[in-house]
Amino acid sequence: MILLGSLASMLLLAAAGEGPALRFEGCADRQINGVKGLVAVELAGKPLADSTKAEIFCRGSRALVMVSGQGEPLARWVDLRAGGAQGRARLLALTIAELVSAQQAMPQSSLPAEEKPPVPPTPDESPQVTDVPEPAQLRLNAAGQVRAFPGGLMLLGIGGEVARGSPGRIGWRADLLLEGGLAARSLGQVEASAAGLGLAALWQIARVGSFDVEAATGLRGGYARLEGVPIDPWLPKQPPTQGAWLGPFLALRMCYARGWLGIELGAEAGVVLLPLRAGITAPEEAGISGGWLGLQLGVGVLP
Repeated sequence: MILLGSLASMLLLAAAGEGPALRFEGCADRQINGVKGLVAVELAGKPLADSTKAEIFCRGSRALVMVSGQGEPLARWVDLRAGGAQGRARLLALTIAELVSAQQAMPQSSLPAEEKPPVPPTPDESPQVTDVPEPAQLRLNAAGQVRAFPGGLMLLGIGGEVARGSPGRIGWRADLLLEGGLAARSLGQVEASAAGLGLAALWQIARVGSFDVEAATGLRGGYARLEGVPIDPWLPKQPPTQGAWLGPFLALRMCYARGWLGIELGAEAGVVLLPLRAGITAPEEAGISGGWLGLQLGVGVLP
């Protein structure tokens, strides 16, 4: 039975012909293995113009399929995760076949064939795809962050983050972090705990392979408590300081996506407009004030 099935498949491929010319860019072998044969089967018996070609541009978990050669070029974004590990090739093949069929169904020019201007062959020319926006991508991350302030205060934070954006569009990002840390002084240390929220607008400024480089600007703020703890219990102790803090920031982030997994690494710089400070023997020795520099790591999913 296996031999008969293989023979039937070979006969079907032979009857189907070669199908349109295919060109892939940025696609892994596991994403495109078998696509050409499946396209030939889907388009079996349909006459194709010699200039018909399909170009597939893989971008992480998505691919842009473009068909040209007869009539107006058509394009469609495909979510490669929707087909699963076994169905990616068939999903791409079905999309190519649908676009080829739709293009052939378009009304042709009423000019006689001899009056149509010749189209020079451009096999190596990359098509213009800027008019086909990539769908916005939602990202859900578990985030960790470290921030340093003047005066020696270092805060470590963990929390969650949600972001949404796509090339050519302004996106957004929001994170919620719980932070804790301290600043060491000669007579003790200033301890800090905080809960904060960050809101930012983001813009994709570059793409390098599977990596996206994003810039962001926004506001970060929250509620914090700072307390000076002396080494010597006989030293007079300053009362703790607590309240709100707020400041704008700029950030640069590199994002990597593979299938449903997303990893992000970013750097951040900000200025505190609403500060909080505390001390051990003096009321203002260290705190959330001046400016800050931070690093953030996010690991999550692309739903």
